[in-house]
Amino acid sequence: MNPKKSFYQWRLRVPSNYVVRLVVTTLHGVAPENCASHHLSAYDFLLPLQNKIIARWCGSGAWSPPVIRLTSSRNVMLLTFSLDKREERNILKAHFQAIPKVMCGGHYISWNGTLSSPYYPSYYPPNIDCSWIIRAPLPAYKLSLKILVIQIQEKSPGSSKCDKDWLEIEGVRYCKDNSEDIRNKEYGYSVAINFHSDELVTHKGFYIEYKAFSHTDRCEPEQLNCGDENCKHQYKICEGDDSCGEDSDENCSYKSCFPYTYKCLNGKCLLKPNPECDGKRDCADGSDEMNCACGRHLLKKNRIVGGEDAKPGKWPWQASLQMGAHGHVCGASVISKRWLVSAAHCFSDSDSVRSSCQNTAGS
Repeated sequence: MNPKKSFYQWRLRVPSNYVVRLVVTTLHGVAPENCASHHLSAYDFLLPLQNKIIARWCGSGAWSPPVIRLTSSRNVMLLTFSLDKREERNILKAHFQAIPKVMCGGHYISWNGTLSSPYYPSYYPPNIDCSWIIRAPLPAYKLSLKILVIQIQEKSPGSSKCDKDWLEIEGVRYCKDNSEDIRNKEYGYSVAINFHSDELVTHKGFYIEYKAFSHTDRCEPEQLNCGDENCKHQYKICEGDDSCGEDSDENCSYKSCFPYTYKCLNGKCLLKPNPECDGKRDCADGSDEMNCACGRHLLKKNRIVGGEDAKPGKWPWQASLQMGAHGHVCGASVISKRWLVSAAHCFSDSDSVRSSCQNTAGS
């Protein structure tokens, strides 16, 4: 506050495999008429090279909090603050931190989801290229993309297309906010998305929502068409809601089998999460309640959703390794009358620390 010098600079370094995140929380007194000698600049380098400027501010007024969040492409950043000595009430407040360097891009198969530029909502780093491919789970479905945010470095003056930073969707480049009909578009079964930033100025980036849909099937992927333009969520149907008619029991099966759905012996796949050995017969052939004796691996590919506390004696091979006042430190499995198996890092070499074993069959 009220700096005594006309020029300041900070060289920021973080460990390798990390990048610098700079957060400017308050910037006051940087007047637009003094941009030549009165500004705050951030560089993706430890020297003030013009071709390494990430951002520069010389706007008027007090911005708080925060003005901006910047991200470097490597583990260094240079911040410079130039101002006129005659100016009063100049204030600069900022902090920085090391954040893990992330790899952008990927291949997604999903009914719906979101996609964003690296480190969003922080400014994306310079000098990066990302590629994504999004596919609908079924070929009969298409993808709808909605660009909610797009703040990218604009094209060069006179250029007919985005030539600095851009978001590219199926070969079409975007670098500024567009009309509603352009930001909401339908695509095919698969969509290719690319993002590019050059070595210069960066911005907030983009944020996209995507969703699979079908023109022939008006209902959502996890809904059933009950007729009369009525879509019903399959979870409700499988819980006893018979609004789809007398044959609603058959509606508990997916139209197609997916990697994480339970498949009955008759070949039908259930929508219900974790139906196996839950005490309710969901498969028409009862195969979901077969082989449920103690000691069998009950969860195959299903994730645990809506689990319940185990009954005493349910898991008789489970034990708890405890160390004095520290209590439970690791789990173990009983494999014989005298032996248990646990992880090696659970044991100490010190004779002063001893492990005790407690059966936890009821936990």
